[in-house]
Amino acid sequence: MALQYNTTLRDAFLAETEVSLNAVLVLTSALNSDFILFNIPRLKFTGWSKDDKSQALVQTLPFQALLNKPPAPEVFVPAFAAWPAALRRSASPATLQLAQRPTLN
Repeated sequence: MALQYNTTLRDAFLAETEVSLNAVLVLTSALNSDFILFNIPRLKFTGWSKDDKSQALVQTLPFQALLNKPPAPEVFVPAFAAWPAALRRSASPATLQLAQRPTLN
């Protein structure tokens, strides 16, 4: 549940936008209090509702955490390492040998 300050979270649900969640829960209000941190890098809201409670307007947003896939690793193939250099060394048209046309009898 979240207090209804603006429509940002509701709009994320309606647009089916991926969002992230970072929450820090502290034990006391002291500066050096023990805490626990929750980090969900990718999630989508699966619903949205609001309720006018006696003290505040409250919105409820159930969500589904998504698998956080790392980017694909870059692959280096030594056989193709010299390939772009070979393209730059193309022969000029004046030095190319043309094949003889076959003659028909």
